[in-house]
Amino acid sequence: MKTNKGIKIAAVFGILSFLVILGYYLFSHWVHVPQWLTFPYDVSIYRGKAVINEYLSEEREISIPEKIMGIKVCNINEDAFNRVGEDAVILEIPEGVGAGKVYHQESQSYYWLIGNDARMLEYAGNEKKYEVQEEVWGRKVTKICSSCFGNSNIEEVTIPETVTDIDGFAFEGCTNLKQVMLPSNLEQISVATFWNCRNLKQIILPPNLERIGNAAFEGSGLENIDLPESIKEIGYSAFEDTAVKKIAGLENVEYIGDYAFRGTPWEEDYEGDFVCIGDVLYMYKGDDDVVVIPTTIREIRGAFYRKEGSLYPISVKKVFVPDSVRAISAYSFENQEGIEVYIPASVTELGDSCFFYVDKDSIFGDGAWDGEPRTIVTTSASPAHVYAKEQSLHYRISTRDEMREEMEEALREQNDGE
Repeated sequence: MKTNKGIKIAAVFGILSFLVILGYYLFSHWVHVPQWLTFPYDVSIYRGKAVINEYLSEEREISIPEKIMGIKVCNINEDAFNRVGEDAVILEIPEGVGAGKVYHQESQSYYWLIGNDARMLEYAGNEKKYEVQEEVWGRKVTKICSSCFGNSNIEEVTIPETVTDIDGFAFEGCTNLKQVMLPSNLEQISVATFWNCRNLKQIILPPNLERIGNAAFEGSGLENIDLPESIKEIGYSAFEDTAVKKIAGLENVEYIGDYAFRGTPWEEDYEGDFVCIGDVLYMYKGDDDVVVIPTTIREIRGAFYRKEGSLYPISVKKVFVPDSVRAISAYSFENQEGIEVYIPASVTELGDSCFFYVDKDSIFGDGAWDGEPRTIVTTSASPAHVYAKEQSLHYRISTRDEMREEMEEALREQNDGE
C-alpha cells in the first residue's frame, strides 16, 4: 500500500512539475496561436500578453479588442493592416496598446503608439493646408517624426501645443512650404528640420525655444530671424544659404556653430572684413592674401573655410593668429591651399581636420590629396606643434619673438598699402 501511495505522489509531483515547466516555457517564449482560434487576427502570445501580427479580414471598419482569448492585447505589429491598407477605418485602439505603424484615416497619417502617446510618423495626404491633430484614439500627439512631411507638396502646417518634439528632417525638401505654426512650448528645432524649404520665408520661433539644430533651416527662404530671449544654441550651418537679411536677438545666444549664417545676405552686408559675433570670428571677407586677426578675437570658428562657388573667403597665403585666441574649430582652414597659419601657444584647442591635409610621407602618397600643402608655424612643444605631428601636417618651428616680428611686419605692410 505504501509503495502504491508513493508512486501516486511521485506521479502527481511529476505532472505538476511538467505543468510548471510547460507554463514557464510558454510564458517566456513566443507562442503562435492557430488562426481559427483568434480570427480575424493572427496572434502570438508572449509573457501572458497578446500581440496582433496581422489583420485577416476584408472588413474595413475595425475596433481592436482589449482581450483575445481572455488575454490582454499589448501590441500591434507594424505591417498588421497591410491587407486593407489606407482603406481601413480603425475606430478604436484600447488604452495601453502599442503599435509600430498604424494608419489614421481622418488625419491621413500614420502613427506610432507608445503607451498613451502618439507619434506622427508620416503624412500620406495631398492637402496644401494641414493641421496636425492633437489627439488620435484617445492619445495625445506628442511628436512629429523624421521625414514625416519630407518632400511633400504641403504649403501650410499648424502644429498643436501637445507636440513637444519635432525630429530632424521632419520637413526636409518641402519646397512649397510657406508657413509653419510651431507650438509655443517647443524647446528645440532639430537637425535639418526645415532643410531646403525654399519657399519658407518667415517663421515665428517659439518663446521657449532653446536650441536650433545643425542645418535646421539650411537652404530655406527665410529672410528675417527674430530669436527669442530663451535661445542658447544655434548649430552649425543652421541658416546657411538662406535669404536671411536681418537677425534680432543674437546677443542672447551662448553658442553659435560654424557657418551658421554662411552664404546669407546678412553676412554679405556685414560691415568690415571680419564677421564676428561677440569675440568669435566666423568669416574673413576681406581681399588681402596676408591676414592679421584682431586681438579682440578669442576663437576662430570656420572662418577661412572655402566653399566651392562662394566669393568669400578668398584664397589667403598667410594668417597670423594673435595671443588672444584660445581655440580654432574643425575645418576652419579647409580648402585653403598652400596657406601658412601662425599659431601661438595660447591656442590650446584645435578641432579635428582644421586643415584637412595628409603629409606627403603618409600612405596616401606624395603631397596633399586636395591641393598644395598647408603649414603650421608655431613654437616648439606648443599645442599646435603636438597637433601638427598627430595630424601628419607640415609645420615649421619658430620662436615667439620671430612670430611677433613677422606679424608686425605684415601689419606695417597693410597700413602702408592703405
